[in-house]
Amino acid sequence: MKLPFPDASFDCVTIAFGLRNMENWRDALAEMSRVLKRDGRLLVLEFSLPTVSIVRIIYRFYLHRCLPLLGSFLTRKKSAYDYLGDSIEEFPSGRAMIDLIEASGFKHVTLQPLSYGVATIYTAQSL
Repeated sequence: MKLPFPDASFDCVTIAFGLRNMENWRDALAEMSRVLKRDGRLLVLEFSLPTVSIVRIIYRFYLHRCLPLLGSFLTRKKSAYDYLGDSIEEFPSGRAMIDLIEASGFKHVTLQPLSYGVATIYTAQSL
């Protein structure tokens, strides 16, 4: 949340499957914007929910029923897998994520769904 770098230090900032776990998503994105040079690139890879209804239904069943059961069996830490599903459900995706990125100091935000929308890559440019 407070990167130990001066303003405008980097040409690119990336984060994969981590923004969802930040205390405050907007503040984290604003901090990334702070350390980017003008017109620097942001790349965010994060879990999302599929938009195709049948895929979404199957994925949510897997996410909340199968994955916690399997994870509990393998690691004895079911709560971690319950958290994973809950955090994916609560995390903004699609238009809501684009709005959040724009409100945090970025322009030209795009999204690219992967694997039917199970994950999404967001790209943007700093102001």
